[in-house]
Amino acid sequence: MSKFGETIDKILELLYEEQINTVYELEKKVKITDTAILDFMRDAGLIELNMQSLRITESAAELLVAELFP
Repeated sequence: MSKFGETIDKILELLYEEQINTVYELEKKVKITDTAILDFMRDAGLIELNMQSLRITESAAELLVAELFP
């Protein structure tokens, strides 16, 4: 998997486990140099991004669970 894909997976896992819920908390846990990845994830329907608040979407949570527990 690419570094990009690994970063997306890590962000989704943190959101799913409710370890983070803001961009600030995310930046402390995951090394992201550009928040464009969050725009991509929002546009792809993986996260909800409102101001500085982050939330995993229901469809992304279902995909993550299917990947973690096949």
